[in-house]
Amino acid sequence: MVANVPSEASQQAPKRDPNAFPLDERMFSLLREEDLELIKQYTGIQDREQLRAHIIDIQKEAYPVMPYQCIRYFSFAASRANRIPSYDCILKLAKEDEGAVFLDVGTCFGTDLRKVVSDGWDVKNVVATDIQPAFWAMGHKLFHTTPASFPAVFVPGNVLADEHLQIFPGQPSRSAINGPRPDLASLTSLNPLRGHVSAIHAANVFHLFSEAEQLRLARGLAGLLSPLPGSIIAGSHCGAHEKSEKTASKFMQFLHSPESWTELWDGEVFARGTVKVEAELVYYRNEFAAREFFLLRWSVVRL
Repeated sequence: MVANVPSEASQQAPKRDPNAFPLDERMFSLLREEDLELIKQYTGIQDREQLRAHIIDIQKEAYPVMPYQCIRYFSFAASRANRIPSYDCILKLAKEDEGAVFLDVGTCFGTDLRKVVSDGWDVKNVVATDIQPAFWAMGHKLFHTTPASFPAVFVPGNVLADEHLQIFPGQPSRSAINGPRPDLASLTSLNPLRGHVSAIHAANVFHLFSEAEQLRLARGLAGLLSPLPGSIIAGSHCGAHEKSEKTASKFMQFLHSPESWTELWDGEVFARGTVKVEAELVYYRNEFAAREFFLLRWSVVRL
């Protein structure tokens, strides 16, 4: 499984042994040219061999303390936001509203956040969240940034905990936003963002949770979304042709199908007919993976 697993700690997962799955530098080939170009842009490292050495050094530093597959497979350095449905719509929101807020859930090293900023979103209007603050710190090392040079707001926390992401009663309202946008720099949880986020991105997050927890997270994120038409929640994670529970490594995964994922958002989370859902399954296999799987790429847009 090539997964960004920042929230496994919230499931009280057993401690992972980095020696159980040793690093393999050949996996560097899994990174795309556009991934390398993004890191070049931020670091200024133009020489390919120097760039390769830099990324591998970061991997070796991170893996002993964070022995997740996203580190081993170099997916911490890969952007995914630009490969989801409606990515152009996300960028359009930033052009139409200079105060539009972008939230990256399960941000890991902040690679997707930096991609969105590179494509035009104002860094002062982006927020990242993850249960592992160490991931965010490693992102600054990877991209040669600092909190001053890349002043995105990072809010650590568990998205399944009310103190970080509360579920409000009923379905998300179309009513006008109450009150001004909160000061992003003062955030200590996501709750003050209720109704103020124009775009929410969540990559490799939902499949970490049970069916009930996925619904809870979806409802929590929906409560943060702006009521304005065009506001969007989008992302990608492991999926299946039929919704099912499967074993991945030592963990059980509940996998949605495109149909069940659509029904969850259009009917359970939002009132039916008030959102447009796009969901597609993409077959994924690489020469280093122990198994093949399908990636569910999706977007939910307010009508």
